[in-house]
Amino acid sequence: VIFLVVRSQTELFVGAAPGIRARGGAAVDLTVHVHDGRESRVVAPGAVVRPGDKARFEVLVGKPGFVMVVGMDDRGEHYACWPQEDNPAAMKMDASDKPVVSPTAIEFDETPGDEHLFALWCDHPFMLSDLAPSVTASVFAAPATAPVGCTMTRVDLRKVGR
Repeated sequence: VIFLVVRSQTELFVGAAPGIRARGGAAVDLTVHVHDGRESRVVAPGAVVRPGDKARFEVLVGKPGFVMVVGMDDRGEHYACWPQEDNPAAMKMDASDKPVVSPTAIEFDETPGDEHLFALWCDHPFMLSDLAPSVTASVFAAPATAPVGCTMTRVDLRKVGR
């Protein structure tokens, strides 16, 4: 179940507006900011994005643990959104009432279809390669499920051509 909470946001891109946060329970919440080259907006699940749009993330961590933001396209290709490394390790994060903003952005490619974004929180360290089967299964599960010892927030975006 995803709950949406409206609140004001810190500017992540010039012109960022107040937005919508996807709730993932007590452990992790995810806000996605998209910049289309002209303006920035906070997007809700189901929003339209285009190839070349850039996305930044902010997470709100409700209890100490390990956090990673992961993306997957409709072909099942996984990619690290934050941290952005080859097979990154999850970031150890403390609980906070202030969101943490990703220092870098991703750019949506030309691959047709939807983009599925996940903020994962686990009570143990993990790597991107540890998540591939769970993330893939959760895209097609109803409701989405997280690996044991983990919770996640999912935001699905519709990618259309320019």
